[in-house]
Amino acid sequence: MGNAIKTEGFYNAWRLLAPYDSEIGTILLKDIPKTSYEAIEILLKDYAKKDYIKIFTHHLTALPGWTGYINHRTQSNSDWQQEFPIDAMDYLAVRLWTAQKIKTPFYIQQVENKSDELVSKMQYVWLQAWEKSWQNQLINTLEKIPQDIQSIDSTTIPDAQLVFCIDTRSEVIRRNIESKGNYETFGYAGFFGIAMDYQSFNDGVIRKSCPPIVASAYTVSESAQPEKIR
Repeated sequence: MGNAIKTEGFYNAWRLLAPYDSEIGTILLKDIPKTSYEAIEILLKDYAKKDYIKIFTHHLTALPGWTGYINHRTQSNSDWQQEFPIDAMDYLAVRLWTAQKIKTPFYIQQVENKSDELVSKMQYVWLQAWEKSWQNQLINTLEKIPQDIQSIDSTTIPDAQLVFCIDTRSEVIRRNIESKGNYETFGYAGFFGIAMDYQSFNDGVIRKSCPPIVASAYTVSESAQPEKIR
């Protein structure tokens, strides 16, 4: 049922589910425009055209990560996008319609504030103070480290340290390495900049080995040496 709804596209799927969202009040399906284009047209009918860009910018930048991902899917036109389509117009229609239902303004009028310059200066001062406090804390920590390296129990120092991406696919490798000896592994938020797909030697299946929003630049595969195949 879920996939059947999603194949209708993001806006159509949302439209079918919106009547069940108790947080935005009582809604009837017939009250929701049938297309995202129609919804935006109706919602903006009382606004001047010169305000459209302000409204769109306000909502598209509210969640820049999601907006960027939607643009990526639209441009890449992957199999997933073809099966479960979404575009910026669908996203805007849902946001604007929801904003109207919960009585939130489409965008906030910018009011000139003479204290902006003072606020910026204060923010800069606070930022400097925060950075200085962090530096002092780091220096204090380093100063407590024993100067004589010989006094440190060598058994507590790992033979090697390895860094992996924070990813469930890396967990198996990390735990296996740590079980083989005096090794220490760390998880780090990143994929080391190698955008690739990996083709498994065992089953031949190609799997994405980089963040979904990044297009793979390479396909990496393995092949066994004939003389070592058993």
